[in-house]
Amino acid sequence: MLRYFPVSPATNRGQRPRLYVHGAGEAPQCAMDLRRGKLWPLLLLLTAECVKPIPTDESYLLDGKPSLAAEFPWHVGIYLHENDGYLQLCSGTLIKRKLVLTAAHCLGKSNNPKDYMIVAGKYHRGWDIKDPKEQQLEVESIVIHDMYRGPSRNYADDIAIIVLKNEIRISDFVRPASLDLESKYEREQLSSGSFGSIAHWDYNESPEPSDELLMTKLPFIEFSQCYEQLPQSVRPLFASDKFCAGFRNGTALCAGDGGGGLLFEQKVTATTKQWFIQGIVSLGPSRGVKPCSSYPVLFTRVNSHLNWLKIYYDKY
Repeated sequence: MLRYFPVSPATNRGQRPRLYVHGAGEAPQCAMDLRRGKLWPLLLLLTAECVKPIPTDESYLLDGKPSLAAEFPWHVGIYLHENDGYLQLCSGTLIKRKLVLTAAHCLGKSNNPKDYMIVAGKYHRGWDIKDPKEQQLEVESIVIHDMYRGPSRNYADDIAIIVLKNEIRISDFVRPASLDLESKYEREQLSSGSFGSIAHWDYNESPEPSDELLMTKLPFIEFSQCYEQLPQSVRPLFASDKFCAGFRNGTALCAGDGGGGLLFEQKVTATTKQWFIQGIVSLGPSRGVKPCSSYPVLFTRVNSHLNWLKIYYDKY
């Protein structure tokens, strides 16, 4: 029987991710040239704090390709303190200078904010590889959705906010994504034929997670279609606040980093574009399912929780 699990590299994959320990006195070299020895020229489309630097010399691929951190300046790694180092646990999305949006199941290991570290502007997954533009951020508090109960409620309301101790420093590499606070674009973006993009340190069918940030574009799957694609044993997990995305031809996200955001590019004026987060990676097939891309990934629909989100969005 096919089973779906909360997507989180530290607990739900067939192989335990490496624990990266930075030894005393070590000073790892920064990888200034993040891709083939050169940085891509970037075209910046500025819209307040929501910015998408677009590489001008390569097109996106569907099955996950190496990606500059500057392509996804809102993507962050969530790290858990363990032994003498930090383990990359999940991913998240910056939605404001002090706020990270992620999945509630990602934060079940500890409710102590001091146990976590958030790293923005990061290209390499390893804690011991210090990327030149990364920002390490301490956590002030963790807010789990008050209705989240994990498996007892089929992982409904799988959403959480991480409040940072200090604001991020805005740069081309670190910058919030946009929230569709008035649900202006949700119907268009979550419709047949639309594609969202997600940054991740995923396996993509390989035996180990990628050490470099990848990007995958996924098509939204209509609700009725998704329900039909899901095995009967999984259908109870398809809660009212979930939607699914993915292919069935081997080019899907392979149960990518839990908590990562699925974002959609939107033209908001004649000259500007913004990227809106509509989904959070919540549930996917277990690592043992081959190929995992035969089944869609379930995302928490962000706009199902706007009233809850606005409380903290306005506060910070």
